[in-house]
Amino acid sequence: MTLKERVEENIVLWLLGSLLTGFLSGIATYRTVQEIGGLEPISKTEYTALERKANDSEARTTELQNELSKVRGELDAARREPAHPALSNVIPAANPADFPELRGLVVEIGFPTSLAPRAIEVKTKLQKFGMSVKLNNLDVGVLCEPGHVAYYAYQNETAAVALT
Repeated sequence: MTLKERVEENIVLWLLGSLLTGFLSGIATYRTVQEIGGLEPISKTEYTALERKANDSEARTTELQNELSKVRGELDAARREPAHPALSNVIPAANPADFPELRGLVVEIGFPTSLAPRAIEVKTKLQKFGMSVKLNNLDVGVLCEPGHVAYYAYQNETAAVALT
């Protein structure tokens, strides 16, 4: 009797051989799927460490989003305020006749697009004193020569004023 005949006649050997063949083909399929999908197994320790890191990142993201919302709210509030407290309090109450030296003064005001309404407000108030005011959008070009520009910062916004 040959080995083949012995295995075919012995049901236990045949069953164990079939189980071994099925197991090996399952492992081969599993490895093939991992290779095709670009996957690799990791330990439970690595998985929990990655999960913890992801949770920490989510918490930090939420914290930063809250901080950003707060800063945006402060920026929106600052944009709703007048251009500068001194301009809104002094100039409307001041009499242009009290400042004759301002009459005929030429002023160029550079402003970013976000401050356009405030720049117009300042221009209107300065014109009441007889000043000639030119507005220049800083987002589209250069205001004028260096040395003639005074830069102004107010609550994270900037503008430039040039006196000629």
